[in-house]
Amino acid sequence: MKSLSILLLGGMLLSACTGVSYGNKTFVSSPETEARMQADSARVKADERAERAERRQEYYEVIDKQADAYRKATSGQKIYLLH
Repeated sequence: MKSLSILLLGGMLLSACTGVSYGNKTFVSSPETEARMQADSARVKADERAERAERRQEYYEVIDKQADAYRKATSGQKIYLLH
């Protein structure tokens, strides 16, 4: 048991010392690349916003249809649900 714990502790220390390292490299982008990345980001955000708006519209249509069906089914009568 003691040798197992020492082995595990040694493995953890060794893995901590040999972690992933990238050194001193830095990413330098050109102005064209940066502009293209910003345009792509704006396009994706606009597409996602449009998709969310479409989903909201569909959701509201479903709710309206359910409300209309309830009004037709009850035709102005008071309904009490017992449970």
